[in-house]
Amino acid sequence: MFLTPEFEASLHKVKFERLTTQKCLDDHQIAKDIKRTKTAPNLSDSSTHLYREAVRAVLTAYSNHSPSIGYVQGMNMSVSAILYNICTSFDKIPAFQEDAFKLFVAIMEYTQVGEYYKGNMEGIKGLINELKERIQTALPDVYWHFIFTDVG
Repeated sequence: MFLTPEFEASLHKVKFERLTTQKCLDDHQIAKDIKRTKTAPNLSDSSTHLYREAVRAVLTAYSNHSPSIGYVQGMNMSVSAILYNICTSFDKIPAFQEDAFKLFVAIMEYTQVGEYYKGNMEGIKGLINELKERIQTALPDVYWHFIFTDVG
C-alpha cells in the first residue's frame, strides 16, 4: 500500500498526540526533572513555560512509545538540547514537539542507548563490568587502587 507523504505525516501526528495524552507511568519523575530542565537563554516566562511543556510532551510520548525503557533521569536534558537546536522561533515551540520526538526516538534507536536502561539496567551493569575488566588488564595499579579505596 502506498501512502502519500501528507497522509503518513498525519498518521505520525495522531500517534504523537495519542502518546502525549495517554497515561504515563513516569509522570512523577518527568514532572520533577522538568523543573530542573535548562531552557534557551533569555526566554520570557511564558516561553520558558511553553519550552518546558514541550520537553514534557516529548518525554511523555517517548516513555509511552518505549515502555520497556520509559523515562530515565537526564533524558530531559537531551530533549531540551534537541528542541533548542531545531526550534526556529521560541514562541512557536509546540510546533516542534513532534519533530523533537521523532529525532529523539531515532537517536535512541540508532545508538541503542535505550537498551542500557531496560529491565534492571543490565546493559549499564554489563558496560561497567567490561570497563572494570579493561582497567584491570590495561591499568592493574589503577584497578587495585579502585578496589582498595572501595571505588569499584
